[in-house]
Amino acid sequence: MVGDHSLPLLMLLLDFVTNSVPYCWRHLPMVLVVSVFYLIVNIVGSYGLGRPIYSILDWNTWQGWVLAAAMPFATLFQFWILKLVTDCKLKRGKHPEIVMAQKD
Repeated sequence: MVGDHSLPLLMLLLDFVTNSVPYCWRHLPMVLVVSVFYLIVNIVGSYGLGRPIYSILDWNTWQGWVLAAAMPFATLFQFWILKLVTDCKLKRGKHPEIVMAQKD
């Protein structure tokens, strides 16, 4: 079960360190749409199984709904951090033109 999340995370970190792909603010709306869609899939799956897919996200408690409502804000915060780190990485990696070319 640990490999279900740790191996993909490790591969994503390796990709992040080695690529020159910028995070642009114009990508954020689609990221938020995917996040909300995943919440919908999660609620349908949880009720279909009769139990929460993730124990922390129990749709039968008010805490689960509050956590779900906070997720788009957490996604925004995560995107902002990744954008800052990526912009710094590209500037230090002799690619400031990529950062300057972003029109967002």
